[in-house]
Amino acid sequence: MALPVLAGIGAFIFGRTLLSVAARLLSALGIGYLVMEGVQLGFDQIVTQVKASFNGIPSDMLSLLGLSGVDKFISIVLSAHAAGLLLKGIGGTIKSLRVK
Repeated sequence: MALPVLAGIGAFIFGRTLLSVAARLLSALGIGYLVMEGVQLGFDQIVTQVKASFNGIPSDMLSLLGLSGVDKFISIVLSAHAAGLLLKGIGGTIKSLRVK
């Protein structure tokens, strides 16, 4: 007789724990999505500013910058910053998912 009662209690506790983890996961994903959208808006602004900065440069200087790989440098730097923000966001998400 005690086994069905224990099974019911175990299912109730497991269900609550699973619901708690699912709620934390969904909230962390939602917050992560909002943060990444904000970061994307910021990076779009930065890219627009960089492009606008290169508009007034003479064509000879632009070709020299292209040969020296400045465009790749800017791309690598922006990608590294985006990756760093992503890793910080994942670290925060993992910390918030820990069951206490």
